[in-house]
Amino acid sequence: MKRLLPLLLIIVLGLLCAGCSTTSSPPTIIYRAHGVCFGPYTTGSPGIGPASVATVSAEMAVIAPYFTWTRTQTSLPLQNSTETQASQARKAGLKVAAGCWLSTDLQANQTEIAALIADIQRGNVDIAVVGNETLYRGDLTEDQLLAYMRQVKAAGAALVTTADTSNVLLTHPRVCAACDVLMANDYKYWEGFAVDGAIKQLNKTYDALVAASGGKQVIIGETGWPSAGNVIGHAIPSPENAAAYWVNFVSWARARGVEYFYFEAIDEPWKAQDEGPQGAHWGLWEVSSQLKTGMMQVFNGVTIPDNWTDNVMPTPAISAAATVDSGTPGPHTLHLTLHLSSAATNQVSVDWQTVNGSATAPVDYTAAAGTVIFPPGALSAEISLGVIGNWVMGADRIFQVEFSNPRNATIATPTVQVTLPNTAGPVGITISQATLPVYAGASGSITGTTSGVDPAKYKVACFLYVNGGWWTKPYADTPFTTITSTGAWTCNVVTGGSDNVATQYAAYLLPKVDNAPLPVALGASTIPTAITAVAVAHDIKVRPAP
Repeated sequence: MKRLLPLLLIIVLGLLCAGCSTTSSPPTIIYRAHGVCFGPYTTGSPGIGPASVATVSAEMAVIAPYFTWTRTQTSLPLQNSTETQASQARKAGLKVAAGCWLSTDLQANQTEIAALIADIQRGNVDIAVVGNETLYRGDLTEDQLLAYMRQVKAAGAALVTTADTSNVLLTHPRVCAACDVLMANDYKYWEGFAVDGAIKQLNKTYDALVAASGGKQVIIGETGWPSAGNVIGHAIPSPENAAAYWVNFVSWARARGVEYFYFEAIDEPWKAQDEGPQGAHWGLWEVSSQLKTGMMQVFNGVTIPDNWTDNVMPTPAISAAATVDSGTPGPHTLHLTLHLSSAATNQVSVDWQTVNGSATAPVDYTAAAGTVIFPPGALSAEISLGVIGNWVMGADRIFQVEFSNPRNATIATPTVQVTLPNTAGPVGITISQATLPVYAGASGSITGTTSGVDPAKYKVACFLYVNGGWWTKPYADTPFTTITSTGAWTCNVVTGGSDNVATQYAAYLLPKVDNAPLPVALGASTIPTAITAVAVAHDIKVRPAP
């Protein structure tokens, strides 16, 4: 509590000197803050439909003198208009991190994505934020979210990310890898920390995010403190604590050079119905657009001294980020990097071992154990893990590396997840149109490629259509074609009769089954059901008329 007293004194003095601000005559701004999250529903709620252009324009005018950026949650058009929140922010002179709201409703999601892309193409978007806490809520799978992000990136967005809680980002390395910048939502109020220690905890979380970011910029996508509501653990919402957190947070962000979007601009009463009474009190401004008590201090340039780092030399903590393998086929080495939170004057070491998950040793990787040593002054060390690099269909596989018995340090991440991605890609088979035999030629073969399967475990069944029927090729007693290690295959389809005037060619990709006879077609009107029912992919090509 001692550290909080100077901060509260600053706020009290600020109230005496600065008073409150309204939008009618904004005061001189000494420090223009970085960014603020925007929601337009100071009355009503999203359930009644889009906000009006007039409402959004007026609210953007409130915040624009105080901030450089704003962040929106949707890019859908405003009421009876083609304008959007992003376009109104642009007109107010703000840079925009424009969002699209993603949920379990896939049709609504596509509408949101299309609206965001439209805003991007109109030049209204500086950062495209695809979804907010989508994985935290469990509304979409990681693969679904990544597909939406790729769709937005393909539309020409310069920077694409998603916003989610810090814990979610730290446990989803594929999502972090797909983001151009990391955008973390972090609320120490919801975690029950007292306001005077909240920024110290945020600082620790931020360091973990930076360590896991792969060198990418980490932006605080949301953080804040309500001015009223329920007490959660040691977190007490009040006007004084909301102002204290705001000043403390911005002091930290300015000192560390962190970009941020504070939550939120103006109180939105409707949020109380979803998250309790505090939901209505996150704003820097009241519903009346009057700046809340104590908030002006930040814009007056007030900061407080560092209260987020320890004054004593901390015990180093050993950490490692979740890692995704390169997916390189064949045996190779994966390097897992361990980090120390601070350099130590003594040697630091920790024991480690691999543990099976959906990936198992020795099929997917080589089981191993050992001890990692950090020489005095070192901040990182590596573990080398052997990956088999076998072909895989279906979901990614996962195993863990567990750490124990630290010496001269603590363990920040006792278990690290290692992901072996699906290296095979989508399952498919293709006949090369260019290799279709010359009409009425004396001989000929078709060639093609397969993808997404282990060539050693699959085969191709080829057919041609001539004189009203399908025929197995190359011969009834040789009804399948072998796939090479590269996924290519070739089948002789002109082996007699009227083969050279065939009009169609078909190739079916089938799993090999030991001692299982392969049905053949000898002039049948359709390809055997026993073939089509078990095939994982097929391709049919029509030969152009001579």
